Amino acid sequence: MRLLLDTDAFCKLGAGGQLQSVASIVGVRWVECLRLPALPQMLRRGTLLRKLGASLCSQLLPLAQGLGAVSAAPAAYLDQLSGLTAVDPGEAQLLAHVAASGDLLLTGDKRALRVVKDVPGLVGSLTGKIVLPEAILLALCVQHGDDQIRTAMAPALALDTMLRTCFSAGNPTPRDGLASYFRSAVHDLGPLVLWSPSAAGAS
Repeated sequence: MRLLLDTDAFCKLGAGGQLQSVASIVGVRWVECLRLPALPQMLRRGTLLRKLGASLCSQLLPLAQGLGAVSAAPAAYLDQLSGLTAVDPGEAQLLAHVAASGDLLLTGDKRALRVVKDVPGLVGSLTGKIVLPEAILLALCVQHGDDQIRTAMAPALALDTMLRTCFSAGNPTPRDGLASYFRSAVHDLGPLVLWSPSAAGAS
């Protein structure tokens, strides 16, 4: 089993220095994680560089370069995603690859997942394979403590509303917020069955 990382999740968890811990939580080695082929180039120039800034992109680039790239996904699964405007080509590659394999996908792209959950021939193949950032962060908080993960994720708060809400200085219990976000996703994305923090021993 491997862990595939979508670009957005890679950047947010990478900004918090948690990528290798994420791999450990789901039971894979860091060297077994895969990313989209274009990620290193996106960190060097273009929209991602403008969004994240040169300093963070420079920090993330060696991590991206150290990972293998996802290979072309099976056409049969890609065909089920064709024409779905909410699913961009990179996310379609990742979802199709995961549907065809025993691998996991770390993604926070709920816009795409809300569409995918209504594709009967695909949703069953993704059962338990979609790992949301809030689920993995909840497991990390249980394993390492709220304060440690809050400190680690501080550089990423500007990148995401969920992170700002759960890890803000005014929120004494990030776990409660993360659990709430995860329960909401479970409800909204059914019948798609998500990877659960309980798989890593988090309640």
